[in-house]
Amino acid sequence: MFFIQLVISGIALGCLYALIAVGFVLILKATDILNFAQGEVIMLSAFICYFLVTTFHLPFLLAILLTGIIAGLMGFVTERLVLRPMLGEPVFAVVMVTIGLSIFLRSMAGILFGHNNLVFPSPIPKEAVRMGGIVLSQTEIWLMLSTFVLITVFFYFLQVFPYGPGHEGNCG
Repeated sequence: MFFIQLVISGIALGCLYALIAVGFVLILKATDILNFAQGEVIMLSAFICYFLVTTFHLPFLLAILLTGIIAGLMGFVTERLVLRPMLGEPVFAVVMVTIGLSIFLRSMAGILFGHNNLVFPSPIPKEAVRMGGIVLSQTEIWLMLSTFVLITVFFYFLQVFPYGPGHEGNCG
């Protein structure tokens, strides 16, 4: 039973890595840019959501919606001011710009939000779920379910729109 517990916990952790990989794939397919600032954008978005929930006491779903809007605006500004001017430049130069952007965003997060560890107030109940001799946190269950749903949706989306930018004539 202990082995099965470890396997399921490993699958849950693998789902977290799969979501990170899906983010890289989506950005690469949409922009033809390998964005090394992806983690920092997610971190900054998590800080924004954290402060909307803890400082402004917004309901979690509203905080996620506002965070998505703010992150979208940040992405738009970043694309216009940082990435668009790199069109036509060598891939190495674009990669270096995204690495520089990641350093900039990490530094800005430290300046704006501090360097202390913060505990995100999870809306998911803390009680564990017991199935036979296996114990799973509700976070692990939600992680596995949402990973399955998102990967399924993105798989079908990429079947309909298989090509990234620059391949408009090859669609269909």
